[in-house]
Amino acid sequence: YCAATSSVQYTVTVNPRPQLLTTQTTAACSGTPFRYSPPVGVSGSTIIPASTVYTWVAPQYSDTALLKGGSGLNKAAGEYVDAPVSQILTNRGLVPQFATYNIYAKAGKCESSQPFDLVVTVFPTPVVTPPSDTLQICSGSLPIFSSLTPTPTGTGMVTFYNWTTPQLQPAGSLAGTGVSAQSNQTVFAPSLTNLRTTTSHASYVVTPSTVYNIAPSPTTTCAGPAFKIVMRVNPVVAIGTQTLVACSNDNFISTPNPVPQGTTYTWSSPTLATGLILNDGERNINLLGDTAITGNLNFTGVSTGANATFTVVPKSGNCIGNPFSLVVTVRPLPVVSTASRIACSGAQFSTSPTSNLTGITTSYTWGLPVVVPANALVGASANTSPVQSITQTLLDVSSNISQATYTVTPIAQGCPGKPFTFVATVNPTPTILNKDTTICPGNPFSMNPSPLPFITTYTWDAPVFNIPNAVIGGRAQTTPVPSFSQVLTNTTNSIDVMSTYKMTPRFGDCVGKPFSIVVTVKASPYITDTLVSTVCSGSPFTVAMPSNLPSGSLYRWVEPTYGNGITGGSPQNVLQDLISQTLRNTNSDTTTGRAFYSVTPVANGCVGSTFVVKVNVKANSATLTSPLNLPAICSGTTLSYVPTSNFPGTAFIWVRDGIPGLQNAATSGYADINELLIDSIGDPITVNYKFSLLYNGCLNAKTRLFHWLLILSPFLQAPSTPLPSVLRIFSITPLSAVQGMSVSVGPGLML
Repeated sequence: YCAATSSVQYTVTVNPRPQLLTTQTTAACSGTPFRYSPPVGVSGSTIIPASTVYTWVAPQYSDTALLKGGSGLNKAAGEYVDAPVSQILTNRGLVPQFATYNIYAKAGKCESSQPFDLVVTVFPTPVVTPPSDTLQICSGSLPIFSSLTPTPTGTGMVTFYNWTTPQLQPAGSLAGTGVSAQSNQTVFAPSLTNLRTTTSHASYVVTPSTVYNIAPSPTTTCAGPAFKIVMRVNPVVAIGTQTLVACSNDNFISTPNPVPQGTTYTWSSPTLATGLILNDGERNINLLGDTAITGNLNFTGVSTGANATFTVVPKSGNCIGNPFSLVVTVRPLPVVSTASRIACSGAQFSTSPTSNLTGITTSYTWGLPVVVPANALVGASANTSPVQSITQTLLDVSSNISQATYTVTPIAQGCPGKPFTFVATVNPTPTILNKDTTICPGNPFSMNPSPLPFITTYTWDAPVFNIPNAVIGGRAQTTPVPSFSQVLTNTTNSIDVMSTYKMTPRFGDCVGKPFSIVVTVKASPYITDTLVSTVCSGSPFTVAMPSNLPSGSLYRWVEPTYGNGITGGSPQNVLQDLISQTLRNTNSDTTTGRAFYSVTPVANGCVGSTFVVKVNVKANSATLTSPLNLPAICSGTTLSYVPTSNFPGTAFIWVRDGIPGLQNAATSGYADINELLIDSIGDPITVNYKFSLLYNGCLNAKTRLFHWLLILSPFLQAPSTPLPSVLRIFSITPLSAVQGMSVSVGPGLML
């Protein structure tokens, strides 16, 4: 072995030859170019230089009837292309088709020693033909969509629908997941809820796609041509529980709102609470339904009401809504029997009749009443708004009892009952003008000051007098009486007194306007004390009347009553200006007797109150007990007589009349008689003295005669010739009326 002493360096360029010994696969969607680029580099037996280019012949198809579009290159002409290997293949079937390419690789001038196979799986793209360009659905329901053309089906493949956000008409009228873009939906079934009661539209652009989980590609999605479709979303009646209040025996009708136009309803028999009877509307199962829910229920109770529950199915077009409940609350009808009220004219009255319902307020409406007598009442009015009481103010302009008959409708909880009759009897309120009257005192007077043709009663206050305390008997009357009556006594005796009463008239409970009655109480003798007069028996008595009696007062009296032997009184029916009679005391002793007169005064046209006059009648039964006849005395002799009486202390009064032949003139005197009597005729004269005896202040009316015989005594009568005025001798012849009388002259007697 010999070693070289020098070296030579050669550079040899070895170009790689592409080599791909295994079958390659790729996939593409029909109508979409497949793109295959062998991996550059060396991997095992695979050598792919970076500058490798490719050429191939026309592919072989798994089904030439369904797979089209592939073509080859002119290798001989050096027609090569860079990676990727790409062509557009069309699969007209519904399952994947395969195209097998024999591909030659060339890097520089180095060509692969043999071609490699590229198997292209061509997935069909879904082509969807809608059954219509518009689908109709009910709100909330999913559409039933099926393509008129088939879509790829089979193991490992699923067709999906994808759509963009639809265009809504009207805007905002729909809700649900269907108003948004969706992808990878196995069916075209957008969920739409119509928010309106009219039809809404959603316009979709839908792209179908088929996802293939088939080798050689783990997942391939092939989108088909988009199609347009409009969803016509009809409204579905969506109604919650409905409530309705109906009056017993009234037809009720329920038309829920808002609902689509033309909505109809069907329902089954309701559930009835106690007291409810179904008169009409038991059920409606007509397929077409009714446009309203109707019925008629009777409630026999007296409480606030009872419920009937209907289960109702709504339908709008072909869209059936969810069943809902209609709860009908049936109110009772108030029942009121005929009512009446007595009212006063001009006074407001208010009446709340009692209905048959318990715990429920009943209100009333009414029309204008019928008035009897016609036009007798004013102020009546109708009332169309329910109120809890019947209130009116009626004025009676007829001065008679009148009636207003109202037709009243009771209403409870909005339900009108059967009208009833309400009769308002209006009593007139007494209206009386002021009155005045003049009365005599002490006598009951009564007056009915009302000019009205009905019975009026009165109350009054205590009277007011123009002269305080001048009248007695006036009093108030607090309990109504049918007439005004008092007994008034004027105590002034001489002045008319006015008594003013404030009167309140009433008719039943109707109080009229107060008015005045002025009662003038005439002056009349008002004597309350017993008047006393003391008189002697046989003398007329007089009565000292009070000084303030009315001028011209007169009197009458009845038979007096007596005591202790009094006689002589008599009744006096003819009016007298004095009270006087002559009474006698027949007692034989000194007892004073009495007579009582019941005297009625009359003055000023009025009969006064009877008063009593007591007359004390003194006895005068004193008599002379001294002799009534004495021996004769001679003329010129002094008569001395001492009278005596049966009663000590008696005073004597005597009277002697003038007597012919008695020279003494008539005379009188008291007590004893001492009188010189002269007989002037010469014959005996009987001289009579009349004695009246005064005892206890009373003169005995029975005069006693005292007789005394006077005998003339002899006497001389001087001659008519005058005697000498000087002493001288004279002679005289005495004259005497006494025959046979002798005259003797005594010494020293001067004649």
